[in-house]
Amino acid sequence: MIFKLLFISVLTINFACAAPAEIDYLKQSQIAMEAGKIYIALDLLQQAEWNPNLSREEKWLINIALTDALMKTGKTEGAKKRLDTLYHQVKKADKPAILCEIMIRFGHFFVAQNNKKKAKDWYQKALQSAASRKNHPQMTTTLIDLSKVSAESTLLVKAAEQIQYINSPELKQQLLVSLGYQAIQKNEVKIAHQALQSVLTQPINTRFKSQAQGQLGKLYAQQNRIDEALRLTEQALLSDSSADLQLQWNWQRGRLLATNKKMDQAILAYRTAVQQLQQLRIDIPVIYHDGKSSFDKTFAPLYKNFINTLLQQAEHSDITQNQQLLTEVIQTWEKLKAVELQDYFRDACTVKQQQKNTIIETGTAVLYPIILPDRLVLVVRFSDHIKSYSVPQNAEKIAELTKGFSRDLYTGVYKLKAKMLYQWLIAPIANDLQQQNIHTLVYLPDGSLRKIPFALLNDGQKYLTEQYALVTVPGLSMLAQPSTKLNKKDLFLAGMSEAGSVVEELIKNEINFFGEAINKQANLSTKVQSELENNLDTQKINKLKKQLALPGVNQELKALSTLSDVPIMKNSQFLLKNFKQTVHKGHSFIHIASHGFFSGDPKKSFIMTYDRLLTIQQLSELFQTEAFNNQPIEMMTLSACQTAEGDDRSPLGLSGVVVQTGVKSAIGSLWPVADKAAKQFFSNFYKFYQKTGVTKAQALQQAQQNLIHSKEFSHPFYWASFVLVGEWH
Repeated sequence: MIFKLLFISVLTINFACAAPAEIDYLKQSQIAMEAGKIYIALDLLQQAEWNPNLSREEKWLINIALTDALMKTGKTEGAKKRLDTLYHQVKKADKPAILCEIMIRFGHFFVAQNNKKKAKDWYQKALQSAASRKNHPQMTTTLIDLSKVSAESTLLVKAAEQIQYINSPELKQQLLVSLGYQAIQKNEVKIAHQALQSVLTQPINTRFKSQAQGQLGKLYAQQNRIDEALRLTEQALLSDSSADLQLQWNWQRGRLLATNKKMDQAILAYRTAVQQLQQLRIDIPVIYHDGKSSFDKTFAPLYKNFINTLLQQAEHSDITQNQQLLTEVIQTWEKLKAVELQDYFRDACTVKQQQKNTIIETGTAVLYPIILPDRLVLVVRFSDHIKSYSVPQNAEKIAELTKGFSRDLYTGVYKLKAKMLYQWLIAPIANDLQQQNIHTLVYLPDGSLRKIPFALLNDGQKYLTEQYALVTVPGLSMLAQPSTKLNKKDLFLAGMSEAGSVVEELIKNEINFFGEAINKQANLSTKVQSELENNLDTQKINKLKKQLALPGVNQELKALSTLSDVPIMKNSQFLLKNFKQTVHKGHSFIHIASHGFFSGDPKKSFIMTYDRLLTIQQLSELFQTEAFNNQPIEMMTLSACQTAEGDDRSPLGLSGVVVQTGVKSAIGSLWPVADKAAKQFFSNFYKFYQKTGVTKAQALQQAQQNLIHSKEFSHPFYWASFVLVGEWH
């Protein structure tokens, strides 16, 4: 979590004569950005941007800083637009130092896009520019950046050489810290040690001192010099009180203490780090590197390290402490899942957790399958106690077994996989579930397990859905409270058996619904793109309409209409505007029989109305208006949705319908299901659910069992896909 001030070299060398007030303003944003407080930096930069007294060069610097902030908040396209504009302006003005900084940012952009070749090209252009002017700070920065996308072994050696020519002590130490950090990543021990020790010889400020001590501690830890690493880490904690550094070094201290088997102290260190992360989370940006979110590398390991230590300590504790530690395991896992959803939505404010403890009724158990690097841990919360079970299957084996699971349904391989997953996930806890007379199993899946329908797991005789009513939850702390009174016939039905002008929106945005949502071709000019958009191919539209047809929707809505007090909205009536107006009137249940798509990117997740795409964000805005504060929607069902293949984050989109929109629960499918099967499934589901005393989870179970025992739809392809997410009563 080191955020470098990449353009400080330009600021220091080329604009020393600029107005001090403006330099201070810019530097304050740099300090905030370095500490991870990106939104504070954005605010400062946006204020500075509107300053009428700024010179042209100062405006460029502000915009370069803004691209850094935008990149760190995941808004890469917004950053790219600014860079394109800046590049042409600065190149025309012949300002090579500033142009070099822009080239470096283009490199950052393509790193985020997982295009290492283009990133390397831009970094090399920047290096040539800096070398031609003997700009040693820019040469150093670019060499360090190049080392991240190149296997060339001499880059960091060259960077170390360039640092010696830098006159500014502050800039020199900042780059030495960056060099030390990158050298540790590359296992360049000698370079890392020399760079960090150089800072510690005479540190300019407390932050550089703390960073050098902490990174040197990390280097020693890699060399198994644990006691020295621990001493340096504790010194780093004392050297600077900045919140981001305290988080980083408390985390490192926890790992080192756990390695030394000092579990009580390690737990205290981890606990402090997790609390600090929870406080800082709104300011720490969602960073995209190699085309992927930083979540798995930046946040998840802290929580999992802490959980692993808690579990180890729980194994050797008395009953009272064991329950306290396992309770903390669950609380920490729930925090992790909340941060994971925040990361998915790229918004730290989206997901809120309730402080009060959710009561688990007799007959219900909550399963937390926790995938650790070396093993699978099953933590089960019963109504009156918690138990943990260790399964000797590591993350790699689980990922391999779950890979391509939905495709295996067509080959029959799923049977072997489903039995093996049952042995890993259910068999270890089966006896306890039976002894506790469990009938409802709530589970919070992790990683690749999100793509697996637990209903399909089997013990060789019965599917899991034949044994338990199953519910997926994003986290108990994120769920709404069960309703006490409900009109189960307040069911609003909307659907699309044939697509309307929504297909034009799909084509204009180049969304390949039958694959992944894709971006527009970057190599086409704006003019050509415009011509393509204004001359939509009629043949393509008709073909897509045919592909999107859901002829069974008419029968599905007709069958469900007998169970509803609300008129049906179908096809040309199912316009986005009409849908919003009807929803605003307030209904307990909303059933949408139309295509939906959930991907690993919430911006590419949507539901189709007849004329427009309805995004999760739009759903959230629609369902969280004042009209729904007192009476939130009880449940939304999506009978023709699907999740993206090969992306274990895509099911988070369905969880997002519950968490972000405020809907209490949702039913969706992990893959597209034949509309005749969907019709029968949902007809049975609502019939069962409308009976007195039947929960959503039990209705889902009975509807799945009904298909299992039918002749036409007994294959798991037709029924296993449906999952209930959220509040299950």
